[in-house]
Amino acid sequence: MNNQSHISYFNELFQIHEDVKLCKPCVIEDGIIHISETSEQLYTSFFNKKISEVVIEKFVPASGAATRMFAPLTNIQIENVDPEAEQFLLQIEKMPFAPLLESQLKKSKLGIKESIQESKWSLLIETLLSETGLNFLNKAKGLIPFHQYANEVRTAFEEHLFDFSLFSKHTKKNKLHFTIQQQFQSEIETLLGAFSKKHQLVCPIEYSIQNPDSDIPAMDDSGNFHHNADGSIFLRPAGHGALIQNLNLLGGDCVFIQNIDNIPNEESQPKARQKRQVMGGILLNIVEERNRLFHTIQESNDIEILHEARAFLTTWFQCQETLNDKSNVLDALNKPIRICGMVKNTGETGGGPFWVTSNGIISKQIIESAQVNKKECEQKYIFEQATHFNPVDLVCHFKDPLGVKYNLDNYTNKQATLLSEKLIFGKKSKIIELPGLWNGGMWNWNTVFIELPVSSFCPVKTVNDLLKPGHLFKSN
Repeated sequence: MNNQSHISYFNELFQIHEDVKLCKPCVIEDGIIHISETSEQLYTSFFNKKISEVVIEKFVPASGAATRMFAPLTNIQIENVDPEAEQFLLQIEKMPFAPLLESQLKKSKLGIKESIQESKWSLLIETLLSETGLNFLNKAKGLIPFHQYANEVRTAFEEHLFDFSLFSKHTKKNKLHFTIQQQFQSEIETLLGAFSKKHQLVCPIEYSIQNPDSDIPAMDDSGNFHHNADGSIFLRPAGHGALIQNLNLLGGDCVFIQNIDNIPNEESQPKARQKRQVMGGILLNIVEERNRLFHTIQESNDIEILHEARAFLTTWFQCQETLNDKSNVLDALNKPIRICGMVKNTGETGGGPFWVTSNGIISKQIIESAQVNKKECEQKYIFEQATHFNPVDLVCHFKDPLGVKYNLDNYTNKQATLLSEKLIFGKKSKIIELPGLWNGGMWNWNTVFIELPVSSFCPVKTVNDLLKPGHLFKSN
């Protein structure tokens, strides 16, 4: 695109943007399903029975940098230390990247202990973050060491590979897919190649890059677009909603989605894998029943099968669409399907599950704070009443009952763009992003929300999260 095309693109998205209208939060037995222990066992057994018959894929958005993870350390003032920075400095020897930092510091003829004893806090931070040191501030988040074991240190990329290899039974037909920044591809491939060889892992890995054509301008508070030094329009990635194109590349029967930073250490992975087996079992069971109902309805005019299909749509998806004839029922069945884990709200930032209304239709959606008009007191109140939030733990099926892949772009809500403010070049600026991948990007899917235990969610949003259960090695 040229400058004018990018400006037109921004204006078009800005004009179609529409705040969502929340009806109420999804809660247990009203939008969110609680799965009993007995049912968990049945779905786990069903998944393990079916896994040899289907293609399992895992899609991990991993193009983000570690900048935000280390943000508390970037403006450290010793006389008025940020509490997060203070916690980090006091616990720095427990961090999984401490051996790397120690090695780098030796070039200055100091170690971590000596730097602490001499109160050289700035040296520790600079060595960790600066371009002349380990340059963690500008690295891909997935390349940061997340876990330390007795004999090795693993990055988030390596942990996802290790975990998925066990989950997918070490088969060559199942694939792990990372979306990455192109500049890091060679480093990631080398890292994972060596890791696979060391642990004798059999798991095909694919990579894709977020399409730069989807990058978008930003506008300052005066209504002017930001420009680069050469006069060209400054562009920024259009959010993870642009990854719907990358997800469209996958062709598996059971596609799991998890963020790069939400991966526990090897010790805690088995419980998380078991919960994903439950989710996979629910999905494959629903797909099997959907296909049976769809084909039977197409081949007959049996009223009873229509009643059965309506009950299926209502029970699993709480479908609110008109289902008064055969055509309506077939249309309601013929959509991509997603099972979304939801965890109890413990104060984490992020979106959550809500009943929303759009074009006269009420549906279940994952809604981000930026999608809600907080100036409307009622909308703000509803958003704040959420009992659960979205940990980004999904499993999807996007083939129709004949086995043909859907074009996922046809099932997005183009109006569900994300409008917010950020500081760009030191100026308060308006930014707009494409409908989020699991927000407006999956708006017109058949959706199931199930409750997951809080323990299954262990993201690394800031560096100190590496000290939490699920990440810290017990011997530490």
